Parts: sequence; structure tokens; C-alpha cells
Amino acid sequence: MLANDGQNSKISDVEEGTARRALTRPWRVLFLTVVVGAAAFHLYTGAFGLLASHVQISVHWAFMSFLILLLYHHKRASGSSSQPWFDVCLGLASVAANVYLIVTVDNRMLGVGIPGLTELLLGSVTIIVVLEAARRTTGPVLPITCLLLMLYTLFGNRLPDLIAHRGFDLESTIAFLYLSSEAIYSLPLAISASYIILFILFGAMLNTGGGGRLFTDSAYALAGTKRGGPAKTAVFSSALLGTISGSPVANVVMTGTFTIPLMKSTGVRPVMAGAIEAVASTGGSLVPPIMGAAAFIMAEYLNVPYRDVAIAALIPAVLYYLTLFWMVDLEAAKEGLTGLPRDQLPKFADVARQYGHLALPIVALVAMLLYGWSPLKSAFYSIVLLVLVTALRPATRIYAHPSAILKAIESGMVAAMPVAAATAAAGIIVGVLSLTGLGAHFAAVMSTLAGDSLAIALILTMIAAIILGCGMPVSAVYIIMASLTAPTLVKLGVTPMAAHMFIFYFSCIAAITPPVALAAYAAAGIAGANPHAVGMASLRVGIVAFVVPYMFAYAPSLLLQGSTAEVVIALVPALVGTLMIAVGVQGYSITRHGSIERVLAFGGGLLLVKPGLWTDGLGLVCLAVVAASAVWRRRRERAEMAARTPYDPGEETKPA
Repeated sequence: MLANDGQNSKISDVEEGTARRALTRPWRVLFLTVVVGAAAFHLYTGAFGLLASHVQISVHWAFMSFLILLLYHHKRASGSSSQPWFDVCLGLASVAANVYLIVTVDNRMLGVGIPGLTELLLGSVTIIVVLEAARRTTGPVLPITCLLLMLYTLFGNRLPDLIAHRGFDLESTIAFLYLSSEAIYSLPLAISASYIILFILFGAMLNTGGGGRLFTDSAYALAGTKRGGPAKTAVFSSALLGTISGSPVANVVMTGTFTIPLMKSTGVRPVMAGAIEAVASTGGSLVPPIMGAAAFIMAEYLNVPYRDVAIAALIPAVLYYLTLFWMVDLEAAKEGLTGLPRDQLPKFADVARQYGHLALPIVALVAMLLYGWSPLKSAFYSIVLLVLVTALRPATRIYAHPSAILKAIESGMVAAMPVAAATAAAGIIVGVLSLTGLGAHFAAVMSTLAGDSLAIALILTMIAAIILGCGMPVSAVYIIMASLTAPTLVKLGVTPMAAHMFIFYFSCIAAITPPVALAAYAAAGIAGANPHAVGMASLRVGIVAFVVPYMFAYAPSLLLQGSTAEVVIALVPALVGTLMIAVGVQGYSITRHGSIERVLAFGGGLLLVKPGLWTDGLGLVCLAVVAASAVWRRRRERAEMAARTPYDPGEETKPA
């Protein structure tokens, strides 16, 4: 079984908001020219260091806003080739607004004058472009949220005292959002302008250069012959590819095109095949070293090196995928599914010989991050190394050709556009929270509702993140929730890393949470199954994703924070608990379980999640009861089967 050989599949419009234009030749030449210029700028700053903050962010958004308006059509007219004259003019206006910020920075820093007509006009253009770029790349929910908050800024003085503020006029609002370093041009967009875009470029170039084939074929070679082999392969390959794609839906499209039909061919029901792929693809954003864009933003919010975030995410990612693997294995055992014949699978030695060298840049990236290099330089030198090693073997040498590199760069810049638009729009939200004090109001309301109960605060945070995640990108959800709820969680005793990681997890798993489960819907389209049914099955198969965050919220040692003994004491019950949860969900271990046993298994697993002698003890009691019942029933089933099989004395004398 071969992967897609690095070819990037088109992400569905359901994720992108609107369709991309089919650019005619002159416009495509312009588009590629700007793409190369943008990539060159970011690679230069990756090699020689970032420019002044206001310059770096402004140049980045000038490039990205122009490219978004040029590539994305304002309607859902898929493949439309209409001439983008108006969008190019609007894009040039956005460029002018960013250039103005660069050349007038001295006046703003010195506080000279008040915003005049020029600032208000360019500020209005910038806000319009940000909202429209977010709408075209991520859909309507994020810009609508921004508009509602801007209305709150204008008319908040007329609201109840609990959420009221003194009110701001339109001119002050526009000036703050455009000119302040705490709004559009704040931390989220700054992170997009620095190392996020380089990591996205690295992932795109790795995938285009054969990395997708390395991951997928390796997974098939290692797990393809096992029971439920194609499903287990989906778990492995999606975890690996997810670290470089950064998007659950893109991951589904890239790997699910191959894994879902194979799962179906070996007997996996279409709904379950889609669910397994959706859950596996969604978890890719949680796997270090290259996690989703929000992970880089988290490092900045926590003011820690990115490697600390990647290290902290290691055990939760293992628990996530280990439980999913158990889910798949139990499903295969329950349904009597087998693997694929060895002669239909690639040989691991052949895969390693042809594509194994592509793992070198990934190893180098991990080593540089662990050694303490900045994510910016780590990503840049990994890209350079990737281009060099691609030329080492005949199977990948074609991808070192300038045309292939250009294609990879284009793919990376296109993948970075939704991230840039989302972080710019999230800057509007951050600006409104800062200007009006809404964040403090929300924290006060949450503290009132939760009281002194950490459990209630965690549940409220989970619900809010999932609701926002139904229509927003992960990075935007994380930024909002980190501003609103993280302080309350920390106040109630959650460590800062655990609080932010909790928010990050639930920002990600909205992709498999109905009613708007985008990853599940994409998988349903490939599987030919009912989208709602796949969404509900994803919720069941991915139930561990809702449990793991509570694990490390109560036991931060699972984030590798604490002594080795503390980590082991927390990890062992967590491993047993996730297995019990899988047994409870699937209703099968060595035999089928009844309703009472399933409840005991699931409940015991949840008890083992929360650290403590009493909870661990009760969880182990549940485990013992379920295990004893399963062994007794299995022995009885074997005895009944033996009793039903007639004994043939002549069977013993027959030649072998």
C-alpha cells in the first residue's frame, strides 16, 4: 500500500470557509511571485533573526492578507476564475496600511498627536481586511464573533452592570485595534509572523518531499498484518502526519483517502472506519515535536521555551493514541477482523532504504529544540537539512528540483494563510478584552459559578472551548479561552502548564465533537457514511480525549512536572484507567461484557484518572471484578463450545 507520495490533497471548503480561485496564468504568476517573496522574507528572518516587532508583524500581514484576497474567492464558487481586480485593490490598500504603520512608528511611540483621518481610514481598511480574510479562510463564525465584540465595545455602557463598561466611540475603537500593540498586531499575529509559518513550511516541504509516504508505508509495514491492521495503520500514520499537517481535516484527507477504503475492505464498518480516522487525525495536533499552531502561542503565553510545551505534551499524547489503539484492537477482536496479507504490504526495509533519510530533519529538529535552540532557528535549519537530504536518494531526488521546491513552498504558504487570518482576527478579540475589561468580567462570572469547585470550573471551560471550536480554528479558540479562563483555573490550584494544556486539548477535539465535527464529516465523505453517525461514533471512539485533560489537570506530573517517582505513580494508574475505559466503551476484552461490567469498567477507569489512594483503590476493585467475571465467562464459553463439538476417535489416527 502506497501513500499519496507527498501530493497535497485539497482541503474541503467546509474547513476553508470559501473556495479558492482557479487563477488564470497572469494572476498565478503574480500569486507565485508574492508567495516566493513572502517565503524568502520569513526564511531570511529565520536565518538572521527577526526584525523589529512592528516591522516583522506588519510585513507578514501585508504578504498574507494580499495572498488571501488574491487566492480565496469571496463566494463559495468553487474553482471560479473571475478576475480578482477588486480584491487586488483591497489587498494593496492593506499593504499600504501596514507600510504606514512601519514608517510612522516613531510618532506612535512618542505619543505625538491623536489619530487623524488617515489613521482612521487605514484602520478601517485593516479591520475590514482582517474580518474578510478570516471569513474566507475559516468561515463566518470567527468574524461574526469579532463584530459582536466590537459592538460590545461601542454599546457596552448600556448593558447590565455585571458586564458593562464605560463605553468607547467608533474612532477610539478603530484607533486602538489598528494602532495598539495589544490588538490586531499583538502576540497571536506576532507568533504567526515568526516561527509558526516556518514550521508550516517545514511540514509542507516534508510532506511534498515524500515524508507522507515514509510515515504511511512504515505504519503499514509494521502493523498491516495484525488484526485490524489497516485501522491500526490509520492510528500510526495519522499520528505521524498530523504532526506536520497541523490540521485535523487536512490530515483526514491526506491519510483517510487510503486508510478508510482499506479498513472497509477488511470488514470494518464504514461508520467505524470514518470515526477511527477522524479521531486519529485530530490527535495529530497533540503530538510533539511539531504540534498545532496554538502550542507555539501557548509557549509565549506561559513565557517558557517551546520545548517545555512539547515535553509536557508527550505523556498525554501517548495516553491518547494508546487508548485509541486499544479501541481499535478491541473492535477488531470483537468483530473478528484480520490484517492484510504480507505480500500486499510494503517491506519496512524497502521503505527505510528509500525514504528513511527523510527522518533525519525530524530528528535534527527534535535535537535542536531539546538542546535549547529557538523554534525559529530550529525550523529554519531543519528546512535546509530537509532540502539537502531529499537529494540523497533516487526515490526523493525529484523533490529537490526547483519546481518541486516551489510547489512545496506554495503548499506551505497556502497552509499558513488560515493561521495568519485566524491570529489576526483573534487579535481583535484580544484587543476588545483588553480595552473593555471583559476578560476580568468573564473570570469573575466563572469564579462565581464554579465557587471553590475545580471540577465545575474545568467542566465550564471544556464546554466553552468545545462550543467555540464548532466554528473557529484551534488557535483562535485557544487564544480566547486562555485569556478568559486560564487565570481562574490557576487560581483554583491548576498549574499554569496544565491549565493551558487543558484548554489546548479541548480547543483541538472540537473537530470530533458533534454537532459540528469537521474532521468526522470529512472522514464520512471518504467512507460514504452518514456524517452524523460518524460524528457520534467519533465521540465514542475518542472518549479518551475528553478524559486525558482531566488526568493532567489533577495530576500535573503527567506533564512531566515533578520527580520521576511522582510521574510513575501518576502514569501507571492512568495507563490502566485508559484501558478500562476502552473496555467499557467497546464492551469487549477477552469476551463480551454485559451492561453492568461495562459500567464498572468505565467507572473504574475514571476513578483511576483522579490520583489518590481511595480513588485508585476503588478503581482497582472495579478492575478485579470485571477481570474475574471475564475470565469466568470465557472459561464457561470454552466449556460450552467443547461440549457442543462431537468427539471423533478416528480423528486421532488420521495422518497429519
